[in-house]
Amino acid sequence: MRVAICDDQDEWVEQIEKYLTRFKQSFQNIKWESFYSAEEFLNYIGNRNNFFDILITDIEMEKINGIELAKRVREKDSGIVIFFLTSHDEYIRQCFAPRPLGFWDKPLEYVQFEKDMTQAVNFLKNNSDVFSFKDKNGYMRIPYSNIIYFRTNGKKIILHTFDTDYEFYGTFKNHEKIWKSAGFVKANRFYYLNSEFIFRLKPPNIYLQNGEKIKSTQSSINTIKMIIFKSDCDNAAIQMED
Repeated sequence: MRVAICDDQDEWVEQIEKYLTRFKQSFQNIKWESFYSAEEFLNYIGNRNNFFDILITDIEMEKINGIELAKRVREKDSGIVIFFLTSHDEYIRQCFAPRPLGFWDKPLEYVQFEKDMTQAVNFLKNNSDVFSFKDKNGYMRIPYSNIIYFRTNGKKIILHTFDTDYEFYGTFKNHEKIWKSAGFVKANRFYYLNSEFIFRLKPPNIYLQNGEKIKSTQSSINTIKMIIFKSDCDNAAIQMED
């Protein structure tokens, strides 16, 4: 779990780092990096396509403040957890747009920090809206709603979206349980499809909204029908042909 600290005051960066070091005693799988301006942080995630699970940012910073930073980050990553540090209550109403998980008043007590960070960790573990993985460019987070399908070539998994493909090492066996809970269905041993992008079922093919067709078996297509058409099939947006 990766945490970004963004504050233009050294003393507060050091304070959060000390708290994270203490917090790490209970949650060992956590790492953090510190940034001393919003510009530095945005440049880092923009150039390296790096993503963080949690952002802790001061609201009052020069040039780009914490509220604007959070909005920009939220545009790139809808699943990131955001905490604001503030000394002024008047900022609170402005902060609702980026959907922060919490506000921390300066000075921040460790008891409050530990309580909220534990909540954040549990939230991220149970978050089924975003798929996280590591490819050659670093750590990535892609909303499931943007993923058309997962495909395997044996050693790697290819994550396919409308815009681009991402490759990472892994097997279907390691991920299929969470994929199924996110609405993906198995077309064959090479493909897991996002059911939201299935347009037509016509054996032996499954047709997707992006124009692709994926060859499947009658057994798999029958299973997919049962999963997708839980309610009245006449009202379904998918065309079904036998």
